[in-house]
Amino acid sequence: MKRNMKQVMAATLVMALTVPAIVAPDAQAATKPALSKSSISLKVGKSQKLTIKKVAAKKIKKTKWSVKNSKIAKLSKKKKDSVVVTAKKAGKTTVTAKIKIGSKTYTKSCIVKVTGKAVVTAKPSPTDTPVVESQKPDETTVPSEEPTETTVPTLRPLNDAYKNLDSIPKSDPDSFPDTPAAATVNPDTAVAYSEGFEDVEVGTKTHEMAKEGGIKGFGLRGWDDSEGSKTSEDYLEVVDGSTLPDNLNKTHVLRCFRKSETWQGPMLDISDLDGGCSYKLELRAYSDTQDMYISTELRTLEDSEPVYGNLEEKGQKSIIQKGEWTKKEFTIKIPDEKYFYGLYFESANGQGHGDIYIDDIRLTKISEVQPDKSIPALKDTYKDVFDIVGVGADTDSLLGTNGSEFIAAQFNAFTPGNEMKPDAIMGSSMTSMTIDEAKAAGYVIPDNYLEYADNRLKNSEGELVVPKLNFTTVDCILKECHDKGIKLRGHTLCWHQQMPTYFFQQNYRSSASKKYNTTSEVMDSRLEFFVKSTLSHILSSEYGDCLYAYDVVNEYLHSGKGDGDGTFWNTIYNTPDSSVQSGVTLRPSYVKNAFKWADETLKKFNRTDIKLFYNDYNCYQYPEDIVHLIDFINEDGQICDGLGMQSHLDVTSAFHSPDSYAKALECFRLNMPEMEIHITELDATMYGTTDNPLTDNDQAAYYDQIMNAILTNKKNGGNITGFILWSLYDGVSWRANGFPCVFKGLFTPKSAFYAVNGAKDKYWK
Repeated sequence: MKRNMKQVMAATLVMALTVPAIVAPDAQAATKPALSKSSISLKVGKSQKLTIKKVAAKKIKKTKWSVKNSKIAKLSKKKKDSVVVTAKKAGKTTVTAKIKIGSKTYTKSCIVKVTGKAVVTAKPSPTDTPVVESQKPDETTVPSEEPTETTVPTLRPLNDAYKNLDSIPKSDPDSFPDTPAAATVNPDTAVAYSEGFEDVEVGTKTHEMAKEGGIKGFGLRGWDDSEGSKTSEDYLEVVDGSTLPDNLNKTHVLRCFRKSETWQGPMLDISDLDGGCSYKLELRAYSDTQDMYISTELRTLEDSEPVYGNLEEKGQKSIIQKGEWTKKEFTIKIPDEKYFYGLYFESANGQGHGDIYIDDIRLTKISEVQPDKSIPALKDTYKDVFDIVGVGADTDSLLGTNGSEFIAAQFNAFTPGNEMKPDAIMGSSMTSMTIDEAKAAGYVIPDNYLEYADNRLKNSEGELVVPKLNFTTVDCILKECHDKGIKLRGHTLCWHQQMPTYFFQQNYRSSASKKYNTTSEVMDSRLEFFVKSTLSHILSSEYGDCLYAYDVVNEYLHSGKGDGDGTFWNTIYNTPDSSVQSGVTLRPSYVKNAFKWADETLKKFNRTDIKLFYNDYNCYQYPEDIVHLIDFINEDGQICDGLGMQSHLDVTSAFHSPDSYAKALECFRLNMPEMEIHITELDATMYGTTDNPLTDNDQAAYYDQIMNAILTNKKNGGNITGFILWSLYDGVSWRANGFPCVFKGLFTPKSAFYAVNGAKDKYWK
């Protein structure tokens, strides 16, 4: 570099350093901030906004708000130029603002004087009817100037104008398109299987399992010829059945010889039957020694674990009584996704292992599917209304060919039904890994975790261990969503059901007895371990970019009923509170901590784009409790981003009326407008009666009312950003008996689908 060039650069650098040094003091001198009030006086329960004046908000880089005594006043809606101060208890405290402008920070204070007495709002016990009115604070309470200690927090007064909302009009059911008629079954091809074994030579024998062939599609359910196996001598054989009691002189019958296992039996491979269709199953069966069940085995994918079930009659397992030939008839629905699907016979209640005889089995198709892939996609219809238009379903639907095509066509987001719940990740019984192995796997072990004796569990080698978390299915979900461009909702990290018992117990023992409960401090460390380890695993995955939201806590306000694992949470954290309408405290420490730990993990991975939700059902039951619960979670800063309204509804139930639903939405719009609202699990059963039968059109009219409530609320400023249906269609719904969905099969819409899809033109445009 030439000498004169060096001189020019040096001079330029001097100017660059000198000019700011001269200009900055004058600029800063002109922007000294002040608070709008140097002191304020409030009565308990009242709020006042405190602002920064004498400086434009855009010039403020950051403001850190704090209150000296949070028991006297709390801060909310913290912004860089304002904060809301709410009086909690009589006394005196100071609010401080550290205001950064340019490179300088100014500290400003406001004295807060609070008068009055904290009011405990008496509320009725939970009931099975909708909540219409929430009691207001007792206006007869005499104010006091003296500080008053109370264990019950003062709840901010809410805007109850939502109670006066007009009723949601109901459209004429006949105004909606009818559910398309079912496809006609071709009688020439309806019989899929019919066998009496008459053309099979008596004495024909096999050891094969069903999926490998066998006799006329029948094989053994399980056969193992390895040394010491209990099934090595089992076999199937066609025998002369004319000597069997009441066998109509049939000379060819399939017999299963079982030496020892009660679960062993003849299995028919029906994997080739058409998915989504229904078949009539007819058969005759006999055993002289034990009653029998007719059961099913399903493997949806080649590497998936089998799922077992039983054929039922009137909601009970069907039983073939021993001692006489029994004729049975069933209707069976064939799964959409099936690598292997089989019908098999086994001993009822695990009793006995004598011979089983099968004859005259027939399968006839009685319903046909007729998918219509030209129907509108809900994700396209509502793309300019909701960021999320999703569906909740089992993971096999996401991973399988047919279900995944349907999901990708109609929705842009997926919520797994059970596969991301705590018991699915932790397992119903504890398996362990050493602390070092856990850290190497990316688990987060809280600093205080090993301070508690209940957590210092050791393996046979004397090494400290923690619960091993199984993320196999989670990883499959992440990859599938990532690869298909589908957004994923995590569901859920903390729930009073589907949590393994050992998680609550001393030394991780599995016992239903409360006497072995651990302490709240130990539970805090375990919950932090689970929340942070689970989220860290997902966020460190190469496919974790698909995660858009997580239901951090599920159904807390319904944990007081004592169902599921609620008794563990209730007992350990002492959450029951009869003064609260929902029956549990609105200041549950573990709920707030779960959000805190989730929020910390998101920030660690720089994924604050992911939203954290409190999720609950029957949100119209006590909407004000939900508002106050979220107030508590966010009292030190926003760590809960929104509310998930599950919306498992019923067409004729007054409890699930569209009016109650609309009022809940309005309560949330008026009282926590900054919170996002997601409709997370929408479905609506229809249980008609003989006197009042219901049609698909009646269901459509109800869905229309719900959509009216949702879209009208959003149009009026409601922060509703997600809309999620639950289950792909009626037949795979967890509430299948009530036909709750908007589809009756993959790409097979009902009247309700047209109501939901058409609501945008009626209530949004």
